[in-house]
Amino acid sequence: MRNNRGFNEATLERLEPLVPETVSRLRNSDDSSDGDGTHLLHRGIEEAVASGKLSMTVVSTYGTEYELVNLPTKFREVELSVPEGRYHIGTIEGQVNAWLDDESTSIRELSFAIEGILEQQAAIEQYVSNHEREFEDRYESIEGDVESVRAVADQLDGTVGERAQQLVLENRHSEFDGITAITAGLGEAKRALHRCAFDDAMTRLAEQERTVDGLLTAVDFLRSLMGGIEHGQTSVRLPGGKTEQLYTELEGLLEEQYEVELAIVGDSIVVEGSETDGNSDDGGQSSVEAAADRTDSEPGESVDTVSPATAADEILFIFRELKRGNSSGETVEYQTEQLPEAIGRSDVLAALAKFCRRQSTVVSSVTVQDGAPPGFIQIEFADGTEPAAGLESLTTAFINRHGTHN
Repeated sequence: MRNNRGFNEATLERLEPLVPETVSRLRNSDDSSDGDGTHLLHRGIEEAVASGKLSMTVVSTYGTEYELVNLPTKFREVELSVPEGRYHIGTIEGQVNAWLDDESTSIRELSFAIEGILEQQAAIEQYVSNHEREFEDRYESIEGDVESVRAVADQLDGTVGERAQQLVLENRHSEFDGITAITAGLGEAKRALHRCAFDDAMTRLAEQERTVDGLLTAVDFLRSLMGGIEHGQTSVRLPGGKTEQLYTELEGLLEEQYEVELAIVGDSIVVEGSETDGNSDDGGQSSVEAAADRTDSEPGESVDTVSPATAADEILFIFRELKRGNSSGETVEYQTEQLPEAIGRSDVLAALAKFCRRQSTVVSSVTVQDGAPPGFIQIEFADGTEPAAGLESLTTAFINRHGTHN
């Protein structure tokens, strides 16, 4: 089918995505003064090239242009059957202008070339976009954890809090990286992304994810430890890794701030001081002696956890059950032995607690009784947050991040 300008309709269809207004004019005009309209199409294509419509560039959601020259060969080069040839994406605009200047290149041939170029352009954008979405989801998750570390660290009081913030936020610990280093690492990951080194970018994100996870565990433990000392707790289980390193650095300040004596026995920190002496139920033993006995009889291996995404259905079930728990003020408590055996597992409870602790704008603290189930799980929400509203916020945040297998 040919239109009133003498062009095959298929030719116009191939050019329409690039120069829609020009194609529309050719289709609808009865004016034949422009001959076959070739110069109209040439002018439209020239303007489209000048405006960057055939540019092989992609700008990320972060506002930086990708280095597409680092993509695999099938994306770096476009192979055309008409006019026949293989062309590097960096030379495409110049090549189209050369065809426009070459009178031997027909509009039909040019339309095939432009169609192939636009298809290659779309393929590149899709390929890069897929990698960017994967990167962005993980990047935002890490940024959220960084903010949770900041929020928890800001809740630590006194000289302990001041020193903890220096170590964790300002990177003043020789044994582990703090938030400053994580931020730098995230910048390196983003640069790798823009180099189109996608595997390297994800590897760098995974490193920062592990680092911030360790920091979040450490500062959350420190917050719990300080609260436990204030309430006369005599023994607290101590996670290893960064948590123990941070505690070791702060042990002296903790003893001074709370006027207690602290010691690591097995996998626990035991507390002795004026407020905790005489409160032991261990037949007159000191806290240190009692903890040592427990360590001898129970190795106290740390609870293995599953990932929240893997246990999505179980965690959402527990959130629903918590709404029926005992609420008082800003706290909800639930006896875990009431859960079905397949759901109320220690690893699931640990994963749930880990997720909740990261929602620092909603949750003040989470306690899972040692050995649960049986035992209780208690969530204390931030000031002014009622348990029902807090649980609804947690459920929504969990679904948004991890979804459900249902």
